[in-house]
Amino acid sequence: MDRVIRCIASLMMAAAAPLANSAQSDNAAADWYQVEVIVFSQQDFYQSEIPRRDITLVYPDNWVILEDPSDRPEASESVDEEPPSATNTLTQLSAAMHNQAEPEAVSAPPELPYQLLAQDQLNLNPDAYTLTRAPGYRVLFHRGWRQPAENRQSAPWVLIKGGKQASDHFELEGSLRVYQSRYLHLQANLWKVRYQLQQPEASQPGRGASDDAIEQPAEKPWPQVPDAPLPPEPPQPPEPEIIHVDQLLMDVEPRIPFAYAEKIRREEEAPDYEPAEVVTLKQSHRLNLDQLHYLDHPNMGVLVKVSKYQPDQPEPQEDY
Repeated sequence: MDRVIRCIASLMMAAAAPLANSAQSDNAAADWYQVEVIVFSQQDFYQSEIPRRDITLVYPDNWVILEDPSDRPEASESVDEEPPSATNTLTQLSAAMHNQAEPEAVSAPPELPYQLLAQDQLNLNPDAYTLTRAPGYRVLFHRGWRQPAENRQSAPWVLIKGGKQASDHFELEGSLRVYQSRYLHLQANLWKVRYQLQQPEASQPGRGASDDAIEQPAEKPWPQVPDAPLPPEPPQPPEPEIIHVDQLLMDVEPRIPFAYAEKIRREEEAPDYEPAEVVTLKQSHRLNLDQLHYLDHPNMGVLVKVSKYQPDQPEPQEDY
């Protein structure tokens, strides 16, 4: 009798194992979200917002840059890869029949987070179109991505930039993130800057009638706009260095990574800009799934929509 009970219990456990694995896979997939954000500027007709100057603009330490999947080397290699010829296909089939072995199934690589979505994958295109056509509004940023749920301590900040460009800076910069505690939350730390060409320092008043004028206190300058973090430079294969005899007596300048060298070159060639006005949007907001949320500000606004997303799970391989 005990042997029969143990046998039944073993069968029940074996039948429940695939269901447990399926439930675990579903839970892992349910922890992903699709995030879509629109940041736009709007005119403050009533001049209700007086920008503060005693602020500090700073980027967080834990940040991530949205990556375009088409820029990855694997994508270009897959596009440039030549299709298999008929001769190679017949050779592979012949070898497989001779060895009596089935070809191994190649599982798709896991989906990477924080990849830019294509335009046809976005849900707020009608809202962006409406803002573009409305007078007094300009869309500065409209992007979407997918990410796993992370808590407040580990969730990275997504770097944001958009709008008009002034040298190495953009009209809109900053960062935001979506994290999960008991509920989903959005944190935004954005700044919108109106740039102008750098003004020469005011000359000192000369002698004469202006000597009796009362000197007005200097206005506090606008906060310094920080440079956006740069992604790590990808490893480059060493290049053979050819040094001529006349260069042996010259000082060799240290090598500078390409991204930083480009930044230095643009700074040298571009005109000098300085902030003429800086407005900030620093808010936190609790999110509900599949609902459009709005972060209000007299000079700018943010539309956010977060939905559940289930990434493709690799199919489990069956043992024969």
